[in-house]
Amino acid sequence: MGQIAGGRAYNAREVYVVLGGQPITGFADGDFVGFTPSADDSAMVVGSTGDVGLAVLNDRTGVFVFGLLQGSRASRIVMETAIATYKLTGVPIPILVRDISTGETVSAAECFPMTPPASTFGAEHGRRDYAWGCAEYTRTVSPA
Repeated sequence: MGQIAGGRAYNAREVYVVLGGQPITGFADGDFVGFTPSADDSAMVVGSTGDVGLAVLNDRTGVFVFGLLQGSRASRIVMETAIATYKLTGVPIPILVRDISTGETVSAAECFPMTPPASTFGAEHGRRDYAWGCAEYTRTVSPA
C-alpha cells in the first residue's frame, strides 16, 4: 500500500519566510520561494587509469528568490525597506525559509539584494521576483 511522502501532505501555507526579522507574505501564484546553491557540495575527478579522487567543495554561497504579487503592498514595503536598509548601512540581512510540513529549513545570516525585479503590467496582478545572494547558507531537514 502506498504512503504519503514524509507521512503528511505538503501545504504552501506552512512555508514561512522571514527577511531581516520581518515575516513575508503576499506571494505570487506558483513557485514563490526558491533557493539555489552556487556550487556542488563535492567534485569528482577521474584519472587516466580510472582512479577516482573526491574533493569536498566549501562554497556555501547561494541565491534566494522571492516571487511577490505585484499588489502585495505589505510584502513589497518590507522587501523594499530591507533593500534600502542594506544600501544605506551595508549590513547584511538574515533570511530564514522554513517548511513546517516537510521539516526543511534554509537560512543564511548574511544576505544582500542582487537583482531588482523586472516589472510587467497587464490585465491582472503581475509578479515581482526579488533575488538575494547569501554568503553562507545552512540547509537542514528534520522530521516535521
